[in-house]
Amino acid sequence: KMLEYEYDGLKHLQATKTVSVPEVFNCGVWQQYQYILMEYIQPEKKSSEFYNKLAAQLANMHAITTDNFGLPYHNYIGSLPQNNTFSKNGIEFIIHSRFLPQLKLADQQDLLPVAMRKKFDQLFDKLPQLMPEEHASLIHGDLWHGNILTGLQGHARLIDPAISYSYRYFDLGMIS
Repeated sequence: KMLEYEYDGLKHLQATKTVSVPEVFNCGVWQQYQYILMEYIQPEKKSSEFYNKLAAQLANMHAITTDNFGLPYHNYIGSLPQNNTFSKNGIEFIIHSRFLPQLKLADQQDLLPVAMRKKFDQLFDKLPQLMPEEHASLIHGDLWHGNILTGLQGHARLIDPAISYSYRYFDLGMIS
């Protein structure tokens, strides 16, 4: 269902009319292969306004807020499942739906030394002092430079979302 959730995420972002995404036409399964059919984005040189317009679009998207962190369905970030169980508490949401699933994967592959795991526990204790209290914002969720294309007239087009309602800083941290 990875591409189905990408399709849903793109449709959700498109409906907000805040960020530019490719038009998506269909998704499904053919034999054993998943597919998503979307508009082709002809690569172009970034316009002089590229970053200013992208920043304004992201600010508009992040202005869409709700009281609950999460999403009505789970999705993927890359090839990894992403839990979006609703929570009224943003700190609990990021610990239980973002950090702990990744730490569990690292533990299963014996990639996380015990000392590092203890540092995460210390971080979890400090998060209420580090994270501002705010409403959950609509975020792209996987906003690294590879998911920002330069399309028509040199403007940003976003692809491959892992949307949720969360801290807007997640997008800003990934994009930097």
